[in-house]
Amino acid sequence: MTCTGRPDPLEITCIDGQQPWPIGVDNRGLEPGRNYFKTSEGTVFYNAAPLGAAANDDAIGLTAACAPGMYVAAVSPSGRLDSGDLLQLSRVADGRLVQAASPVSLPGVLTALWAQPDQTSAVVVTHDVRAGRYDAFQTTISCSR
Repeated sequence: MTCTGRPDPLEITCIDGQQPWPIGVDNRGLEPGRNYFKTSEGTVFYNAAPLGAAANDDAIGLTAACAPGMYVAAVSPSGRLDSGDLLQLSRVADGRLVQAASPVSLPGVLTALWAQPDQTSAVVVTHDVRAGRYDAFQTTISCSR
């Protein structure tokens, strides 16, 4: 439901239905009763992030010293109780993301992800709930494989 109005005099009008959110990605808005968005093609996504230094904390833009172009490192839940979140690397090609490597299982649940100022590496912080500890490490895109 979307409501608009004015405070003086108080006047509110509400309409039923989904509205796209202004998040930089074409979408149909939040799915009713869910916490995700859908594109007009039906692709489900939970967030959107700009591909630059001002990216948010669970999807960031990176560059590789050995390869041209922009990459995106994003974290998603593994869906398994016995493993941590997944760190996924994609390459930006023609305005779309293309998987660039197999996902890496993190040693816990992501608590922070940020690119270094030069965007060639990132800091990843996870929380291992079972062990009761936090781990932090730095990651880069390897071109040796």
